[in-house]
Amino acid sequence: GHSAGIGFAAYCELLEDTINRLQNGDTPKETQLEPVMEIKLDAYIPNNYIENPRYKLEIYRRLGEMVYGESNDLLDEIIDRFGNPPKEVENLWKLAKLKGLCRQMGVQGITIGQGEIRVTFGKHSLANPDAIMQLVRKNVPRIWLKTGPATQLIIKRMVIGKSDPIIWLEKQLTAML
Repeated sequence: GHSAGIGFAAYCELLEDTINRLQNGDTPKETQLEPVMEIKLDAYIPNNYIENPRYKLEIYRRLGEMVYGESNDLLDEIIDRFGNPPKEVENLWKLAKLKGLCRQMGVQGITIGQGEIRVTFGKHSLANPDAIMQLVRKNVPRIWLKTGPATQLIIKRMVIGKSDPIIWLEKQLTAML
């Protein structure tokens, strides 16, 4: 039950840290929680694309653990093994890629709504503040920063036009590294 709220990989890491601490008297390390992605999108592996449940779970696991720089390798492998993916699998891959980038940067979450996009930065985010401010200055009043317990970059959807918001976000976030 607890693993659903924080993600299976993070749950396993917390469990492993607790066991090590109890056995060895180690001090707990700061755990990086998985970025929360609130994006309405059909992103899954259809049964007619990968029928074998074992292979399907393996691909879900690997997508969930994907490191941003290795995302194209995984997509190439999926195509080699199962053929050209349907739109739902492409969407799943794009989300996993964005989540891997967020994990690498210390972004806590992304929300893509009807009228706006919100990027929530973690306390130890690696995003370059100068790059963020450059994006904000270039797009005032359609992009702004909201400070508080967690800094948020708020982007009005009109800024991206008809662009795919996930691809647009990936481009903007990589420019902030």
